[in-house]
Amino acid sequence: MPSSNRPSDASRTRLSPEERQQQLLRVTSDIIAADGVDNVRIPYVAAAAGITRPVVYKFFPNRHELIKGVLEDFLEDFARRTPDIMQTDDDADIAS
Repeated sequence: MPSSNRPSDASRTRLSPEERQQQLLRVTSDIIAADGVDNVRIPYVAAAAGITRPVVYKFFPNRHELIKGVLEDFLEDFARRTPDIMQTDDDADIAS
């Protein structure tokens, strides 16, 4: 029987749906940072996450939705980290 690149059943960790979705967003973000958004492909994301393509498709129906998810996650994180900047009405405060 040929060997597989997949981890053995004993070494796999079952993630909750929320954890799996976050993992896929992190992996995709890493691919974007390393290789650019044009190189995001579902098979690459699946391989980097150690899962099969159907699992990725369970969470994201296509690469555009996956990339959109990364962008939305980034914007939510940015807004959380910068509440004072996001709520300022006085551009002079930013310029000085």
